[in-house]
Amino acid sequence: MTLGPLSFPSRLRLSLAFLALSVLPFAARAANAATPPAPGQVTEPAIAPAQPRLPPLIQARGSELAIELTRADLRTQVRGSVATTLLTLTFTNPNSRVLEGELQFPLREGQTVQAFSLEMADGSMMKAVPVPKARGREVFETVVRQRVDPALLEQTAGEQFKLRIYPLAPKRPRQVQIELQEWLPVGNDGRQHLRLPLNFAGTPAQALQVQVSLPAVQAQQISLGEGLAAADVRTEGDSTLVSLQRAAFLASSEQLTSEGLAWPAVQRDTVLTSRIEGRGYMHAELQVPSQTLARAKPEHIALVWDASGSGLRRDHAREFQLLAALFKWQPQATVHLRVVRDAAEPLRQFAVRDGDWRLLREALEATAYDGASNAALWSEPIPMPAGKGLTLLFSDGLGNWGDSPAEPAKDGPAAFAVNASTTANALYLRQWAERRGGVLLDLFRQEPAQALGAVQQQSLRLARVEGEGFADWAVPSRYPEDGRMLIAARLTAASATLDLVFEGANGQTQRKALTLQAPPPSAEGASDFAAKRWAQLRVAEMLGQAHLHKAEIQSLGQRFGIVTPETSLIVLESLADFIRFDITPPAGPWRQAFLEQRERGQSAKLASKTQRLDALAQRFAEFEAWWAKDFPKKARPASKHAPLEGIEGERGVPPPPPHFARPPELMLSPPPAMAAPAPAPMAAPAQAFSADPNSARERSGVVAAPQRQGQAVTTIRLQAWVPDTRYQKRLAEAQAQDRYAIYLDERPQNAASTAFFLDAAEVFKAKGQLDLALRVLSNLAEIEAENRSVLRILAYRLQEMGAKAEALRVLRRVAEIAPDEPQSSRDLGLAYAANGQYQKAIEALWETATGQWDARFPDIDLIALNELNAIAAQHPGLDTAIIDPRLQHNLPLDLRVVLAWDADNVDLDLWVKDPNGEWVSYAQPLSYQGGRISRDAVRGYGPEVYSLKVAKPGRYEVRAKFFGSSRQVISGAPSLMLQLSTGFGSKKQQDRQVILRLQNPRDEILVGTFDVGLPTQTKP
Repeated sequence: MTLGPLSFPSRLRLSLAFLALSVLPFAARAANAATPPAPGQVTEPAIAPAQPRLPPLIQARGSELAIELTRADLRTQVRGSVATTLLTLTFTNPNSRVLEGELQFPLREGQTVQAFSLEMADGSMMKAVPVPKARGREVFETVVRQRVDPALLEQTAGEQFKLRIYPLAPKRPRQVQIELQEWLPVGNDGRQHLRLPLNFAGTPAQALQVQVSLPAVQAQQISLGEGLAAADVRTEGDSTLVSLQRAAFLASSEQLTSEGLAWPAVQRDTVLTSRIEGRGYMHAELQVPSQTLARAKPEHIALVWDASGSGLRRDHAREFQLLAALFKWQPQATVHLRVVRDAAEPLRQFAVRDGDWRLLREALEATAYDGASNAALWSEPIPMPAGKGLTLLFSDGLGNWGDSPAEPAKDGPAAFAVNASTTANALYLRQWAERRGGVLLDLFRQEPAQALGAVQQQSLRLARVEGEGFADWAVPSRYPEDGRMLIAARLTAASATLDLVFEGANGQTQRKALTLQAPPPSAEGASDFAAKRWAQLRVAEMLGQAHLHKAEIQSLGQRFGIVTPETSLIVLESLADFIRFDITPPAGPWRQAFLEQRERGQSAKLASKTQRLDALAQRFAEFEAWWAKDFPKKARPASKHAPLEGIEGERGVPPPPPHFARPPELMLSPPPAMAAPAPAPMAAPAQAFSADPNSARERSGVVAAPQRQGQAVTTIRLQAWVPDTRYQKRLAEAQAQDRYAIYLDERPQNAASTAFFLDAAEVFKAKGQLDLALRVLSNLAEIEAENRSVLRILAYRLQEMGAKAEALRVLRRVAEIAPDEPQSSRDLGLAYAANGQYQKAIEALWETATGQWDARFPDIDLIALNELNAIAAQHPGLDTAIIDPRLQHNLPLDLRVVLAWDADNVDLDLWVKDPNGEWVSYAQPLSYQGGRISRDAVRGYGPEVYSLKVAKPGRYEVRAKFFGSSRQVISGAPSLMLQLSTGFGSKKQQDRQVILRLQNPRDEILVGTFDVGLPTQTKP
């Protein structure tokens, strides 16, 4: 038995946080604790300096030694208001094993990744190229299995980015370069500020070198932050150079607040242009006079309070400071509080009188932060008198549950989004607010009093842009900031005139005109900042309703080489890899060879599709031949039992004896180098597993398939769920009214464990508290938004709990993340069928049956084809024109068992024992009475399927066996989903589903049994 080529040493996850210094908060303010509060006055605690979270740069669970940051080189070039920073990081792996690195970092608003490069084995730097996000992840993981050198930079939730690198070889340094570009803001002091990304997340750089070049800036005009006080400042030509070298640099919170420099800003309009691929682009910063009008005090205030799990990371002290300032400004108001997570709590009202909001504050302080984030609930209207209210949304903007938000009501109250999280999707929150007549209140860029000023005042708003010679204009905000307006556009003529029309709160308009020349052909490629900045702003505008613009977002990302939610950047090692995966290499000698090879390969692709269909038709014909054959139902001849007495230690040998002893030699362990590192303490499996299969208890309750003439009467019994961990037992034994409080008590120490939420949800479900079970389960979407394995098991559990619509939404997301895995379209097809969308079901299953899949997914095409035919037969009238006539034949079964699991590169096996005592498995795929099992899946997610056309009366025993894993499973143990069906493919089909988890290699479990009775007699 083998696990395939994925046998390199354990791949561990590494994390790097380039915490943008602009999110670092303000200085501490002393609490005024000496003076007692006046009656009705709420005393606000002082806000301590928010300390940036500084986890180790390298998080290598299970590694002996932390990865070292050997050197960090930062070189910044400033041209006007544009700063380009090349950050070169050198890592050394002191361990004896090869590791995979994962670096995670957020970007400031207005900051973009221009490029990144990875050091190759020969010491050269290979530049990354754009690729669709799902394709990039697929290629990266495929190449990693071959032990070569890929790297992948992708956007995850919000404005978070992740860079995956393989390999980090033992004792050998390796470099990665990341190029960042940003538009420098101008502060209230009239100076431009450059903040350096020197927060290496608590890990010391053994050597640090910084160099900043400032053209047309005099040395005496530059002010240095405290951390740069020792920098060398000198003049070279018309530029000033700021240089700094340090050894063993470790950024502390005090250093981080001052690691920057500033100089006087130019007080004039600034325009930049680019010419790329024959098209012109512009980006401008324009001076706009400020104009404000006082807003009437609202009599009604709606608070939408995001209480999802990620809300724990928000700075609630700052949020309360803002509310205190709000009620000081308006001391008489009716507050409508809506607490939202995966679902909304009932609306509550609070009367604030004379600024006393203590009851409201107590309610907010008692809020439990738990569950996923349903962004659609943020926009649900809250009834308030017209013209007398406003809305404040307190959230990090990271929606991951439910439907997409609806369009805002045109006559609704002004709505403001409040950000108090360093990991927020500030871009989305800004759009959410501005589309509702408000602005983003960023409490990490503004004091609460400043943020309140934006609520108290109505300012100019960009209503439209008129003129000619341009198209597709985009802005980061429709409101000028500090008297400046940023705008980018695509140029369509040799010259362009842009007339920006602003509307004031009093209805008056104000205009700002800009005339410019498009860059000439000779400027082609000279600078790409304006082009990339336009593309970035254009993408940002579409992210408010990203589900409507996925294709355009992906197209812009690939054309301009920028990272978007639909586009990643990937590094490949060889021309052969670029050709194999059909990814255009970077400009250079490889590109022409690639283009020539691609042209020759088009006809081969067409031939390959035809060959796949022919091969499927042949295998389907073989399955039909098995289905048409009559197998004996009498007792098996004694001589056939002989092989069952011997057990050997390799795949392809006879199966185990009836009582399934657990000899170590039956388990295919990964090679020693691949042994998975011991995970952090995890919960025990949700089910209790016993070495003695006869000790497994059965679920109370039996399902009997409806009888039909000539059909066996079948009952299904599934293994009981038994609480096993300390917290499970504590939850199970609690009173119903105390159970959720106990869960919240246990959650902090288990917040990173997906197993905890799976187990806790199972307790709530078993105790009949289904709403709480769904809330607890939804945390999996909150903590693992991009992990397809966790999302799959989440969807399976949702289906088991009857939340079919939510399961369908989750599986749509999985199909977006992993379209290269046939399980994605198969799961989606079955979810469509469960939701009554049968036409979409057969279309998704046809995609599974005819797609080009990796060889590690054997027989899934045939499995999906049989499911497709069953659905079509059960629901006549569906359009099956897309299906090849050779493949349209429903093949009903008495019994069908399907085993799937949630983790890639894990080997689980399905074993079924029939009334003859004969085991059917990978080792014996066909039984004496005709039970058939699909081909063995040892490196994917399954499924493995047992099929039996006519069932002999007696008991059928179903087991699952965990042989081994060549990866560290995210939940600490693989979860399996097993579906048992009777009357499959007929209108009498009955299904039972169970989800279990196996804790260790060589675990096995009795999943359930079929008890097949004698066929009903034909009545005269």
